[in-house]
Amino acid sequence: MALHFPPQQAYDFGTDTVAFPAIGDKGIIPCRIERGVFEKHFNTGGSMHGEDLVGIFLTNRTALLARSRALIEAGRLELDGSFILRAADFDAQPAAEAPATDANPQAQ
Repeated sequence: MALHFPPQQAYDFGTDTVAFPAIGDKGIIPCRIERGVFEKHFNTGGSMHGEDLVGIFLTNRTALLARSRALIEAGRLELDGSFILRAADFDAQPAAEAPATDANPQAQ
């Protein structure tokens, strides 16, 4: 599946996630990243507001989108066709896919 991640992201207050789109062969896939991903795997240390989560998303965009891409391509979508990246999705990943800081968040 060919996937493209446009440079769009926003904090979703209703779900306490960072939301972003993926565009695949069959159209737009709404994607979200749970707060726990940032807290557990990106050393956020403490209470964060939505704009803080978006900043962490931008800083780590390459790693977050790489993991999202792998799971979407593996067919790990919700029943409604959306995708949610959870903290547990990073727990068992191979070392080669470990989160890394992205120096150029617009590269994807």
